[in-house]
Amino acid sequence: TPRRPMEELRPNVQRRGFDTSEELIAYLNANVDKPPGFEWHHVIPEDQPESDWLTDELKRRYINNTSNIALIPTMKHMVITAFMNSKIKATGLLRREAFALYNLDTQKRIGEFLLTLTGCATW
Repeated sequence: TPRRPMEELRPNVQRRGFDTSEELIAYLNANVDKPPGFEWHHVIPEDQPESDWLTDELKRRYINNTSNIALIPTMKHMVITAFMNSKIKATGLLRREAFALYNLDTQKRIGEFLLTLTGCATW
């Protein structure tokens, strides 16, 4: 699958937020023709640690939102997931735990960078 601009990876639906990731994915599956061999990928990871600043509204606006989803090949999704679930030797943290320490804008940039590294997206 050739690299595509980030906007082409996003589902062609109205920007909309949901209370949960499950509701978001159900909406996408009902409204977008997902080709075989592709999966929905959260650019900003969906599994954020509990915090005082990450409100339900912010989750709807940034994480469980159609604008935070990319449709990518299953194998590339598996590579990104494996990388995010691997440990950083110096800290013992999973990469997804370390990335969650950053603000949502930085997490978005990291997520888009990973999509570029895996050959999904172009800058």
